[in-house]
Amino acid sequence: MPAVPGRLRWRRGRRRGGSRRPAARRAWLRVGVTSAVALAFFAVQPLPAGADPTFKAYALDDVANPRYFFVCRGPAECAAYATDAPVTFGTRAEKTKVRVNGVVSDRVARLEYYSAPGGAPRSIPLLAAYPGTRTFSFRSASMAQGRLVAYDVDGQPIASYDDELAAALRRATR
Repeated sequence: MPAVPGRLRWRRGRRRGGSRRPAARRAWLRVGVTSAVALAFFAVQPLPAGADPTFKAYALDDVANPRYFFVCRGPAECAAYATDAPVTFGTRAEKTKVRVNGVVSDRVARLEYYSAPGGAPRSIPLLAAYPGTRTFSFRSASMAQGRLVAYDVDGQPIASYDDELAAALRRATR
């Protein structure tokens, strides 16, 4: 097939740097690939300990919502749900988060949740929603590494729940 003179000149000019379009395309392609690789790198990195974007502790205004407060729904039911343990709780697994709801004994002055080892604690409010009992509720992305710690009035830990959270989560997801 005979060569077309115009096409031949264009190809020769391109090889000799006659056109800047391919170089600009390659530069933008490099920028795009580099950006995609950097984004993928950071997307697969684990969150720092305690950096749980889904964590939320519920307040007294939320007590009427059965999605957040589900283990007991009234003063008699919450009093019956409580045990001799410092903290009695239940879990409910959803697609993207796990909810924990329960009651605490009179010995508990403060309740904190650690979402990962080495992470900063998250304070869980103890709510006097019903006379004679205090309840709490919070959500987190996962309980796999979670630890719930109850403290007395002197600031000393009196109970820690990590295996119990994981076991309750396994039962809730079945």
